[in-house]
Amino acid sequence: MRCGRAADKVKEARKEANMTQQQLSFEIFESRKSISHQESERYRVQLDISKYFAEKHNNPWGALEAAAEYTG
Repeated sequence: MRCGRAADKVKEARKEANMTQQQLSFEIFESRKSISHQESERYRVQLDISKYFAEKHNNPWGALEAAAEYTG
């Protein structure tokens, strides 16, 4: 599995929810820059983003891919 699939899934989930990075940052209390870095694979996808999409939008794929990346 290539590194960065979690970032792709989170970005897809955000676009499916018709949200901008700024809107997502207000929902999860994280900076827009941090979200941008996670979606562009500079940082690993954090728990709060994947948890938000799993709970609020019923889209667990970002969390599953992030877990796979963290555990190898």
